[in-house]
Amino acid sequence: MLLSKVLFILLRYKLGELPENLKTKSDELWCWQEEKDKPNAILAPWSEEDEERYWALLGKEINIKDTALERQKDVLKRKLISSIGSMSEENCQAIRKVLDGRDALL
Repeated sequence: MLLSKVLFILLRYKLGELPENLKTKSDELWCWQEEKDKPNAILAPWSEEDEERYWALLGKEINIKDTALERQKDVLKRKLISSIGSMSEENCQAIRKVLDGRDALL
C-alpha cells in the first residue's frame, strides 16, 4: 500500500503538474494505476548529447572555487569589506579582535 505522500511524489514525477480532480487518496491511486506504465511527461529520453556531457563532467576535476559555496563565501567577504566603513567603533574592535586571534593561530 502506498502512502499518500509517496503517491503525491510519484504522480508529480510522472505528470509534472497534478490534475485538479485528485481530491482523495483513492483518486491518486486510480491515477497512478493509469499513469505508472506510461512514459514520463517531464524527463526526456537520455540522448547521445546527454551521454557526452555526462562523460565530460566525470572527467572534470571539481575545484572548491568552482562551487556555489565558494561564490557565496566571496559575496559575504565583499559585503563585510564594503560595510566596514559604516560600522561603529565597537563593531570594528570586535572584528579586529577576531582577526588578531586568527593571526595568533597562523
